Amino acid sequence: MIRLESLGVHLPDRVVSTREITDSLGAGNEIPLAELTGIKERRYASEEQSSVDLAILAAQSCLTNSSYQPGDLDVVIFTGISTYTKSILQQPIRPSHQIFPSLSFSILERIGATNADNFDICNACAGMSTGIKTLTMMINTGVCKNGMVVSGELISYVTEAALKVVKGTDDPEFSSLTLGDSGAAVILDKGPLKDQTTIEQTRLEIFPEYADLCVAKSTDQGTHMHTDSSRLYKAGIKHSYDVLKKLSLRNIKHYIPHQISVMAVKIGYKYSNRHELMDHYMPYQRFSKSVQHYGNTATTSHWLALADLLRQGELSSGDRVLFMIQASGLIVGGFVVKIGKEAPQWVL
Repeated sequence: MIRLESLGVHLPDRVVSTREITDSLGAGNEIPLAELTGIKERRYASEEQSSVDLAILAAQSCLTNSSYQPGDLDVVIFTGISTYTKSILQQPIRPSHQIFPSLSFSILERIGATNADNFDICNACAGMSTGIKTLTMMINTGVCKNGMVVSGELISYVTEAALKVVKGTDDPEFSSLTLGDSGAAVILDKGPLKDQTTIEQTRLEIFPEYADLCVAKSTDQGTHMHTDSSRLYKAGIKHSYDVLKKLSLRNIKHYIPHQISVMAVKIGYKYSNRHELMDHYMPYQRFSKSVQHYGNTATTSHWLALADLLRQGELSSGDRVLFMIQASGLIVGGFVVKIGKEAPQWVL
């Protein structure tokens, strides 16, 4: 097992209601977005912030909860889908992703992790999960002793681009109206493991035949994401539970699905209990619905949900939390986090 040594998250101050989003669609284009998704609001980064800024704020939060100093880190892995190194004020006409150098260079320099190796991973909404799986293998094989996986998601740009073209609920860019900005970071190491927060199991599987169901591309009109939401979610449900059945799911206290919408969480709740995914009935209130307040934040969504549970006192030492991963590609899977005695004291 691998220790989850610390967690940090960042939520921008600006709260944008779903009503504000739908009002921006213009007259004659009324979409019941709140009713269809259950999303009440989401966070938007300030005009001065970039993807790197959001990641750094999460990394600094993580280090506040850690026993490590920045110079102690062996590796820093950036895993976001958004790679904006400049704010909207710096590039107001057409926001541009940075292709190289990797964003992890900027992050490790600004947090002071000057002894760390670094690289980036892009794997859609499974980015942080893929980074955690990769770092786990690196630690277990002796490549490094510890490391940070970090993401900063500045994806409200995608919503703003979609607002100019969405015409209804069956529009391929409808899902783009559900997004929010955030940052998250974790530090992993080998131990000690007694009474500590650990990642017990990690499993990811891919189904590339569905790769065309959710595709995001940069254009002259901004970054646009085209999603066949119905087919993608059905494929995710179809394969997720077969994959999750390969994990040991005994005594799960809370369930954190990928935060797409409240409606998607409800479907997952009914499906998992109907198909006896776990060894006991899981009540609906034990399924995380942080998407109500943050929207779909892509790679960071599970960690925002875990931070909420810890902040609200919902988790105690010994509790086991199941993360269910779904991402375009298609990537499905999950991992189990066992809460240790120090996690409820993290400042989140």
